[in-house]
Amino acid sequence: MEDSFTIVADEVLELTRRGEWELVRTKASGSQNYVIRMIISGILHREYSLIKAMESSAADEISRMQRFMGVLDTMITVAPLMGISVKKEYGITFGIGTALTALGAALYMAWGQTNPYLGASFSLLSWVIVAMGGLGGV
Repeated sequence: MEDSFTIVADEVLELTRRGEWELVRTKASGSQNYVIRMIISGILHREYSLIKAMESSAADEISRMQRFMGVLDTMITVAPLMGISVKKEYGITFGIGTALTALGAALYMAWGQTNPYLGASFSLLSWVIVAMGGLGGV
């Protein structure tokens, strides 16, 4: 069973393929998913600059997410008082992330086509992931 994000994304992409821009705007308005909001921003501002529109939307999402930084800061401050080793958790998280990255790269190398410009196709997605993950908090 597909989740609502996949269904909405597929419908929006189909409307985009047909060039029905107002239906795209209507379908995606009020979406709770930040990815859909960023994609829609790029689609609706395609004449100006797709990348600039998506970067602007990502900056808006970051400022929206920063509302909860106080809660996250409190959780990080209270964790050692509750006996949670923050350094150990950072190490475990880093290890899992590194392992998943290596696994993804190995699987892509086994089934995907590689070339010298392979990284360019992932650059925008990587930037959005980094931005959503905390670049705005620096």
